[in-house]
Amino acid sequence: MRADAYHPGTKGDTTAGSLEQGRLTLNVGPRSLGSRFFADDGLWRNAPILTGKGSFPPLPDVHNILVTGGEGFIASWLVRHLVTKYPEAYTVISFDKLDYCSSRHNARMLESRPNFRFVHGNVTNEDDVVECLKRYQIDTIFHLAAHTHVDNSFGNSYAFNVNNDFGTHVLLESVRKVDTVRRLYHISTDEVFGEVETGQGDLKEHSLLKPTNPYAATKASAEMMVNAFAKSFKIPAVVIRLNNIYGPHQYPEKIIPKFTNLLRRQMPLFIHGDGKHTRRYLYAGDAVDAFDTILHKGVLGEIYNVDSRDEVSNFELATKLLGMFGITNMESWIQWTPDRPFNDRRYAVDGSKLRRLGWTQRVTFDTGLAATVDWYSKFSRWWGAIDNTILAAFPVVKDGQVIGPAPNEPSHIMHVQKETTAGAVCDVQTVATPAGNGEVLTTFERTGKKRPADEAVGSMVAAEIAQEGPFAVSVECNGGASPKKRKVEVLD
Repeated sequence: MRADAYHPGTKGDTTAGSLEQGRLTLNVGPRSLGSRFFADDGLWRNAPILTGKGSFPPLPDVHNILVTGGEGFIASWLVRHLVTKYPEAYTVISFDKLDYCSSRHNARMLESRPNFRFVHGNVTNEDDVVECLKRYQIDTIFHLAAHTHVDNSFGNSYAFNVNNDFGTHVLLESVRKVDTVRRLYHISTDEVFGEVETGQGDLKEHSLLKPTNPYAATKASAEMMVNAFAKSFKIPAVVIRLNNIYGPHQYPEKIIPKFTNLLRRQMPLFIHGDGKHTRRYLYAGDAVDAFDTILHKGVLGEIYNVDSRDEVSNFELATKLLGMFGITNMESWIQWTPDRPFNDRRYAVDGSKLRRLGWTQRVTFDTGLAATVDWYSKFSRWWGAIDNTILAAFPVVKDGQVIGPAPNEPSHIMHVQKETTAGAVCDVQTVATPAGNGEVLTTFERTGKKRPADEAVGSMVAAEIAQEGPFAVSVECNGGASPKKRKVEVLD
């Protein structure tokens, strides 16, 4: 960690920070963030520095840029982009409380660069925010800190309100106090518009906001707060609404990294409802180029939709990923689950206003998806253990950690059938259940007609699981002879 990375250590916060021998020491409530976020395992050293493609002549009145939520998915792409594309012009401060979906790996490769700083702070704590704004004389803010996973908002809506709405309110009041900020870019979502029916025209920036889930409601509320402060206190703000962004560095609670990590473990894919819900996907690099374009060519006080032409259903996405993994028997690899309490069928926004500034979507969905799958194949341990996240159709987040599935959620079941050259078939069922304590309980059960080799298969698998952990081994039956095991890559 850089010697100048710090946590404000403000009164009223459970986190205390101090510098000892050029390094930061932290005490956070009953547990330390040290092992989860600050221990450097070196994994990032082999990772490419992923950014957008474009750049512009630097703005003469922009010097110090604050990115809230800077160690998260989209924000870390922006941090890397600004630091590397504008090394002589802009100093970039990554401000993050380090929630469960963050990773210091996302920007650790920048720590040797003189125009990068990391601040461990919480956007809901005014003392943290004000001290950071003053310390670095911030003139430009990109506000991305937010809870964003819709599934979690149904069971924990208070947290979404606090982080998304109240956090934005705190940031706006802090900006008023310091009086150095000349640009504030508030990142929002197309979900504030609610469901757009098939055949309905794409929605423009000033279409009516009609959010249908708690997450979208908090983002719409935050937008209203930004608009109010812009009118009442003349804060120079811009609202930017995104489609579904995907790509490397995305925490695997979202559908693309979740499905990718399930398939790498040879596990089936959860699909909510009938699988016909569609989303428009935009690669993270294109999203960052949109931010860069709006920073350098956009108009203060405006709203910009960032759109995508790649509209894909959940079932189509699952089919694409299964094909990329060489799987053709689709039915046995898809597990249908109950839908969300309410699930918008589709979203559709019109981004022509942004395109008139010169921005364009460059990365096709197939190209971006292939790059994303390749990245997760190399960096599956980026966030440490993630089984509680990917094995639950509806994960539960408590005290900043994913603790397991929602109550009464069914186990993750996979039937594996192997046929040998002699024609004998061994049918084995795996049942994986997140235990809710950071572990995954895995059992193997014999199904179908009993054969002499079946009992041996069961005992062999149990022994291997005990030694090597879940999903490390698959098996084949070779007639009535001894079972032959086939080693599979061990993950996380």
